[in-house]
Amino acid sequence: GRVVSIALGTGVGMGVLDDGVPLFIEGASPGHIGQVDVSIAGDDCIGPDGGRGSLEGYLGVPALIARYGSTEKFLATAGAHDTPIKALVRAIRICHAIYRPAHVALVGGIGIRLRRLASEIKAACDDHLTSVARKDWQLHFGEHDFHAAVGAARLAARS
Repeated sequence: GRVVSIALGTGVGMGVLDDGVPLFIEGASPGHIGQVDVSIAGDDCIGPDGGRGSLEGYLGVPALIARYGSTEKFLATAGAHDTPIKALVRAIRICHAIYRPAHVALVGGIGIRLRRLASEIKAACDDHLTSVARKDWQLHFGEHDFHAAVGAARLAARS
């Protein structure tokens, strides 16, 4: 099935896989989810690319440090009511409308550490989610900080 993998760390990135095969829209990317406008009313931001309301402007490590003082404080205190999580939920909902994934995986140093919010994030995403989305989609989290390295090694082993 289709997997949308959103990497949350210093920046924000995304990959889309169809049965393990990367989806490319143009060039070497399925799009730039970190630059998508997910503006939260009353809490404007300008992302590092200069775009208003970008996901990276809410949820990239520099934004989290500016807002919370440290990523550790964000990870310890954040809930579904916090602006960065609201922005993430909005981005996931956008991904459902565009890509119709069966699975959404949050990876990267921040993404894997949001596991404690799994039920809150999933519930917020499902609240009046577009009818275009798959109703049985699942939310997953990376298991460790080395997913990218493991994936690169697996890809290299295929070559």
